[in-house]
Amino acid sequence: TFHGQPDPDFFPIGSSCIYDSLWLYNQTLGVGPQGFPYPDTKWMWSLPGGIPDTSNAQHPFVVYQDTGYYMITLTVMNSFGQCMYPVTVYISGPDLSVGSNVVNIGDSTGFFTFSGETGTWLWNFGDGSLDSIGHGPFPYHTYGSVGTYIYTATFLPDDTLQCVVNMRDTARVTSLPLAAGLLDFQGAYTEQQAVALNWRSLPDQGLDHFLLERSLNGSHFQQIAQIPGRAGSAGLLRYAYLDDGAPLRPSWYRLWPVDREGQLGEHALIAVAPPRALHLDFWPNPAQDNLHLAVFSPERELPIQLRICDVLGQNVLERQLLAGKGKQDFTLSLENLPAGVYLVRAWNPRSGKVLAQEKLLIH
Repeated sequence: TFHGQPDPDFFPIGSSCIYDSLWLYNQTLGVGPQGFPYPDTKWMWSLPGGIPDTSNAQHPFVVYQDTGYYMITLTVMNSFGQCMYPVTVYISGPDLSVGSNVVNIGDSTGFFTFSGETGTWLWNFGDGSLDSIGHGPFPYHTYGSVGTYIYTATFLPDDTLQCVVNMRDTARVTSLPLAAGLLDFQGAYTEQQAVALNWRSLPDQGLDHFLLERSLNGSHFQQIAQIPGRAGSAGLLRYAYLDDGAPLRPSWYRLWPVDREGQLGEHALIAVAPPRALHLDFWPNPAQDNLHLAVFSPERELPIQLRICDVLGQNVLERQLLAGKGKQDFTLSLENLPAGVYLVRAWNPRSGKVLAQEKLLIH
């Protein structure tokens, strides 16, 4: 018979893909005779970012809806004491988002996915329209009727070892007009990797200025500019703003008209996706011996400075690359790097523009 403080241990079983169930198999030692738990043994799981985010089951299941690194902590308690055991897991797979979960009838709405993997996308927009060819990860769709639609996307990776992912979300289509006074609001990436935003409005004597906000997920916005209004002008008014700090990933922009008393009017919302040619993708992640890079460049010569840092911020690997026009692949050897978590950062040394930045796990 074994008596003593528990020694927590567990390992995940199953898929480490988003939207799939991950089974946490508990193999804690020291919980009782022949490994059976004492009657007073308690299991406390901390699962931040998961569904559920806590559990008291001995072998729980958890689902993650976003890619990234997640800390799972098991605390085991009995009459002899308690111990904690943390494990970091990486959940892979593409992310799904719509340009806006509330869209106007008749508007062309962008649907975006973020993935470093290549494969085939199958889209169902929930209104009887199926689009499986031609748009890949960045399709656009126009809803013809007011209502709430559940849209789905299925990702079939070229690499059979990667995740096959089925995702779903909701789009609510309304007949609301654009913000009062605004005739249109548009945005597009420039060759300098900035976002050029343009809008037109009718004269409004009460208008003081516009507030411009940006979001990376369509939910949490940050103000990036305040543009003075031209209330005394006559005729059609045109405005423009260049967001040279825009990241190279799909972004959402929200424009608020503000009157002289500081009251906000109805906002306009758009989503802007960078051209595929501006993307730089890393894989695999987690990696072991090599890291592959796929560069899609619109320029004949695109210089790339790539740096890998450890968790202390120390530079452990740096390379200078030169990509030609179109698609080009590079391979970096990771044989001299110990297992751990790193940060990969790539930028254009001419403009200083960051092309990609993400965490890398090396086994």
